[in-house]
Amino acid sequence: MKWIGTQTIYDNVRLLKSLYLTGDLYLTGSLYDSTGGTGTLPIVAGDITVYNAVNGGDPTISLGSSATERLEIKAQYESGAQGLDGAIFTTYTAGSSTNDGRFTFFVDEVGTFQIRDHGINLYAGKSIQIGNTDIISDSGGTATLSNIDALDATTISTFNAALTAGDITGVTAGTNLSGGGASGAVTINLADASTSVKGAASFSSDNFGVSSGVVTIKAEGVDLTNEVTGVLPSANMDSDTAHLTGVQTFTGRKIFEDKTTFDGDRSVTPGDGVMIHVDASDITDSNTSASGTAAKYAHVSIEHPRLLATNASVTTSDAATLYISGPPVASTNQTITRAHTLWVDSGDVKFDGDLTVDGTIGGNLTGNVTGNTSGSSGSCTGQAATVATIAGLAPNTATTQATQAAITTCANLATVGTIGTGVWQGTAIASAYLDADTAHISATKQMTHHVFVDNMGTTKQYVGLTEADAENTNTANKFLPFPAIVDGKLIKVALRSNKDLTGHTLTWRLESIGAANPNSATPDILGTQSGAGCNNTTMTTYDFTSSLDSGANAFDASDLVYLSVQSNTDFGSNVIYYITCLWEFDLS
Repeated sequence: MKWIGTQTIYDNVRLLKSLYLTGDLYLTGSLYDSTGGTGTLPIVAGDITVYNAVNGGDPTISLGSSATERLEIKAQYESGAQGLDGAIFTTYTAGSSTNDGRFTFFVDEVGTFQIRDHGINLYAGKSIQIGNTDIISDSGGTATLSNIDALDATTISTFNAALTAGDITGVTAGTNLSGGGASGAVTINLADASTSVKGAASFSSDNFGVSSGVVTIKAEGVDLTNEVTGVLPSANMDSDTAHLTGVQTFTGRKIFEDKTTFDGDRSVTPGDGVMIHVDASDITDSNTSASGTAAKYAHVSIEHPRLLATNASVTTSDAATLYISGPPVASTNQTITRAHTLWVDSGDVKFDGDLTVDGTIGGNLTGNVTGNTSGSSGSCTGQAATVATIAGLAPNTATTQATQAAITTCANLATVGTIGTGVWQGTAIASAYLDADTAHISATKQMTHHVFVDNMGTTKQYVGLTEADAENTNTANKFLPFPAIVDGKLIKVALRSNKDLTGHTLTWRLESIGAANPNSATPDILGTQSGAGCNNTTMTTYDFTSSLDSGANAFDASDLVYLSVQSNTDFGSNVIYYITCLWEFDLS
């Protein structure tokens, strides 16, 4: 049966098959299942929408047996409007039993909690969480309050009141205490302390100081006259005490702020430091990093003092950081063959300042003396083994050879000073032995200058090396390359522009077509260098002599040499490129 247009049916319609709707279904009565309202009415749809676009419409869905026994879900509108004010869940029941009409929630078919007459009821073993962290949890009927970081003043006051109103039924006095009770205010009294029982004690203000419960003994506050007779023996002091007699090893640092004197006659075995002995030790540098260099190490260090005076204008004739009055003196039954005031048994001696010798330097002086030896008092005696040069002798020194004769052969002349006069008549000096400021034919430098205006985007452009503003993407353009007459290298490319190009990466390529290939061939890429572009106030230089992205910077004689540039992003239009290239040619 088919209908065309709107049809109104005044009697019941029974459908034995499914009803498919492509439009709207308007009902003024009820929609029953096949059993007349006692079976299941399946509605198969992706969404079920209940809209009521009427002010105060408040659409509802009711589930139950009647208006008085049902669950109502209502979308409540704002007063006199259609805006959603809230979602209201209401149960209606005529039953009088406790918790009739309660809400029960099952998660994964497991009861979690109910909303009942008295409020929310958690099932056993469940918890209340914030951010997946338990706040109130149940275990076997015992509820635990957890993870509470702070309490407000009202809660703290409530706890205090509850604790104050606790169920203490009595207080019993303990050892050396009296008082107590089972009701009302309770007082506990502490008896005085004795030699056998703890208790209350007082401290004399003459001997002790007490502040905030901390007791300290005042200087000379305790009289030990009756306890200690005479001098406290050193043997009664612990091992951490410095003893004036006997041998001790100090493992900690000791600082002496006053004068220290080592005195006393004694019998010893000669050969070692008698008054002061610094023993051999293994010293480990635990601070310098691996492969690092420590600036200095000193085993014994004496820092220079600052000499002051109480009175004004005091002069000290001689002052020394270290003073030694003299060498050992031979006394009873002693003969000293060689008496030394300072004896350095081995190793070099380093003086960073001046060395003043009022006496005589005896013995043989070996090794090299660098610098000048001057002075008029005293004399240098003896015979020098070798004088390397006449210039090394002091002025007015008599020599057997006043003028150096002509040197005809010298196989290994390492150093030559300034040649003041004469004519060089030897073989040609090799270019490699001339300094960096000398022009070398084999490394002749030349600069070329190029300019063009373009909107090249991200396409590789070839710079017109023989004509201005002749950039092109086609390598067959006649203005792009130049023919290399000799071997050469690209040293640097410098760029300036009328726009800020620092946000772009430019890739420069040195390319060539070899002599064995026709001019129409595709150039070979010899070397690539890339870097950020310049801004409109500075110049950026791209070095082709080191750290290339790939390849090298050299080309051969007879090559057609090209230079290309390419950006990783679009610059825009009307960009001016001012380019200077530094080349090197081997004209030898």
